[in-house]
Amino acid sequence: MIKSFSLFFLITLLSACASYELPPEPDITLPKNTKIAILINTSSSPKHTHIGATPFSNFVKEYDYDWDIQNNIFKIFKGALEKIQDYKVVDLRDYGLDTLEPTGLILVENNQWKYSETHSELIKELLKDNVRLVIHIDEKPTYFTSNCGAYSCITYYSEGLGLVSRSVLGVKSYYASASYNISAELLDPLYPITAHKEMRSLNNHRIKNKLLNNYKAPKMFKNITEDEFEDVKKGVLEQMNFFAMHIYYYLNSKL
Repeated sequence: MIKSFSLFFLITLLSACASYELPPEPDITLPKNTKIAILINTSSSPKHTHIGATPFSNFVKEYDYDWDIQNNIFKIFKGALEKIQDYKVVDLRDYGLDTLEPTGLILVENNQWKYSETHSELIKELLKDNVRLVIHIDEKPTYFTSNCGAYSCITYYSEGLGLVSRSVLGVKSYYASASYNISAELLDPLYPITAHKEMRSLNNHRIKNKLLNNYKAPKMFKNITEDEFEDVKKGVLEQMNFFAMHIYYYLNSKL
């Protein structure tokens, strides 16, 4: 029987079961003039996710401040990845695709990497145009922490791009949350580089949620001003630059 699994499912399984192994990394050599297509699905406005001392004090509030985050993230990745020899970063929307399923473009079948049949025509078009890598940055709730008692655990998430605050024993801590799922899939040779053990930090919740050590508490906790969000925005963009450079170092090692 043919068994086909999404990469997201398998990486999750791998984290829980050390005996399961993904197919190996192929020999990768990327030529000059390689194109990298990026798709960014994100809101433009930040959220404030508060995790209180009890579930009754939790809340999520979205603000209408326009961070132009999609363009900012695209510029960060373009600036980082075009440092590589004659590489060109393009928008995947130029190829008629606005969203990607969590399964992405690459699946595992019979312990081998294979193209997703759902996007087979798109993949042919991308390869014809010399697009060798597709990066998808998708805003999603991100695991933050769990509180466990004798019989159960309560899990808390950052509900999206923006600020996470946590209150423990009356002390608040603040985090810039780059609440994104990031995939980076090579189309030739077939390989999702986020499956590489050194690249799994792209989806590490500890890195996505960055502690703001010097963040000044807002004057009105439930009505944060745009200026008070500025350090949060800066922290999110610094995280995205870290992710972009992480991919850069991986690709640069394959020249």
